[in-house]
Amino acid sequence: MDTRCRSSSDDRCRRILGWKSRRTEVGVQYTAAKAGIGGLTRKLAYDFGPYGIRVNAVAPTITLTGERVEGLWQQNRKEEKEKVLSSIPLRRLGTPGEVAGAVVFLHLMMTRNGFLPGPDHF
Repeated sequence: MDTRCRSSSDDRCRRILGWKSRRTEVGVQYTAAKAGIGGLTRKLAYDFGPYGIRVNAVAPTITLTGERVEGLWQQNRKEEKEKVLSSIPLRRLGTPGEVAGAVVFLHLMMTRNGFLPGPDHF
């Protein structure tokens, strides 16, 4: 940890925002990597919390991020799409704007609210 941040009043030293995924219908390598990000986020939140550093992560669902992803989604059979959508609380895919909105919201809450200890926000 940068020792300048221990006594700094610069709020940039006091926020870490991570990214992880909640997909479960993927390979073991992807699942292990994303679980590792979640574990690392939790560990950092607990380790750095006493220093006033808040560590959080955003875990969006499948997001239609462009033509390639939309094309891959459209190639799925109807049954596969229904299976994926049934695992999402809103029963639909997300959009980049919605994910960006969640990140902005979390950032603003971390900036303006001293008590958002993390580590997960779904």
